[in-house]
Amino acid sequence: MSLRSPGIPCSTRRIYESEGEYEAPPKSWFYRFAAWIAVRDVPREYRAVSTAKRIGDHVPVGAGLCMRTALAQQYFAAESFDAELGRTGETLSSGEDLDVAMFALCAGWKVGVDGRLRLRHVIPTGRTSEAYLRRLQRDSIPCYFRINERWRRRAGGHVFAFCGDSIPIVAARLAAYTLLLAWPSGRLLAATNYYLLRELLVRR
Repeated sequence: MSLRSPGIPCSTRRIYESEGEYEAPPKSWFYRFAAWIAVRDVPREYRAVSTAKRIGDHVPVGAGLCMRTALAQQYFAAESFDAELGRTGETLSSGEDLDVAMFALCAGWKVGVDGRLRLRHVIPTGRTSEAYLRRLQRDSIPCYFRINERWRRRAGGHVFAFCGDSIPIVAARLAAYTLLLAWPSGRLLAATNYYLLRELLVRR
């Protein structure tokens, strides 16, 4: 598959770990959460092309995202761009890349990820810290719910699976992760479920 393939508007380069990618070597726990900052390591032989109207492994992320000119023109002609999904001021809100992907899918395009395409994604030290990742989740989760609400009807269901989680389930996960607060991974997972629970309660 290449970017010239008919009907494939979005593709993402393979974001791989290599010498010089990180400004400084991250701590070992970080790699579990690397996908949160668009470090997405997929094999060279990996191909995922789909019309599935949901956020999954077939959906490209912003780092290395490419799109066909016709799709970009269609997206802006429809006035679909939502500035509130992007970074503003000191907030780490994000989601424009996923919003474009959902627009493409709901407009009848395919999206895909191709492991033959590569991007060297240089990560500053600050973005591998626990504090940064916690802020990222705090600011991005409301954007994910916003995207879910924008496309849920046209997609025929939740575009993020976690948007369909029940309050008791999220509360139970939060309670479980509070037992692991001695470790950075436990604290990040607890914080994530806290932000999910808070958003579910607000939107109830």
